[in-house]
Amino acid sequence: MNATADPAVLPERLADLQVDLPGHRPAARPAGRSAAAPAPLSLEPRALGELEALGRHLTPGFVGRVLRAFEASLCDHLDKLGPALAAQDAQAAAACAHALRPSAAQVGAPGLAAACEALELAVRRPGLPPQAVSGLMSTLLAQMQATLPAVARARETWP
Repeated sequence: MNATADPAVLPERLADLQVDLPGHRPAARPAGRSAAAPAPLSLEPRALGELEALGRHLTPGFVGRVLRAFEASLCDHLDKLGPALAAQDAQAAAACAHALRPSAAQVGAPGLAAACEALELAVRRPGLPPQAVSGLMSTLLAQMQATLPAVARARETWP
């Protein structure tokens, strides 16, 4: 398993990925969750149920393997996205989005899938202001950061 997918190091990895983008302030890193903090993101139960139903016909532990593979892929793409964001390399960020979109939809992460699709489409549009692309790249990063702990929580149910 990818060492970066270890749930014990997720807080450190997410903090390391806070990057400064032109016109964007990274979210503050709270010391602890307050009562007003939003609920943590969860993967859609319907999608996970569909995977579980499919897995019954294939092999035991199917959903857990899918989640581990997605988690490893997400970590790998987070490692690639950081430098792409710092360099404002929209093509590299869009390549990460293109690779993640289908699997994000499959495991029930619609926010991440939508952020991936938005960035992919934006990069193909000539003349889109750089600020708009930068905002979409920031949204993708935020969705990736929110999805990673959700996948780790889902793996507790489907080891």
